[in-house]
Amino acid sequence: GQFKIRNFEIKIPDGLGKEPDIENFLSQIGVWNNSVTLRLIDLKIKMMNQFPGNISLKFHTPFIKAFIKGNLSFRQEDNSMPRITFHNTEASIHPIALGLKKWIRNWEKKEGKTLKRKGPAIIIKFNGPINSLNSQALKDITIF
Repeated sequence: GQFKIRNFEIKIPDGLGKEPDIENFLSQIGVWNNSVTLRLIDLKIKMMNQFPGNISLKFHTPFIKAFIKGNLSFRQEDNSMPRITFHNTEASIHPIALGLKKWIRNWEKKEGKTLKRKGPAIIIKFNGPINSLNSQALKDITIF
């Protein structure tokens, strides 16, 4: 199936946009008018049979472009939550906003890591269950 949204605008309430942390984040990504436009969200999932499939996700905003492509599988036993696992999946993240680029460079220095890049895009490859792909499980994500 496919899910697609184009030019979806999110307006941030003035009170929330004036909170120091929110205001700082918005200025870092280049949002000055409390409005963020999601230019494109395009999610495609193609199941081969009842378990394995392919995934493709495009995400474009004025401050970042991201593309995820790979394979995934679904497993569900009885009435439990389905287990979703990524296989040979690659994320290509292209930060556009200068503040976001600076934030990533500062994170790399702080963490002592250098993210693999193709030109200006950051490349992250990952495998494994979706429930372990969080900040606590960064070790489960292979960063080349």
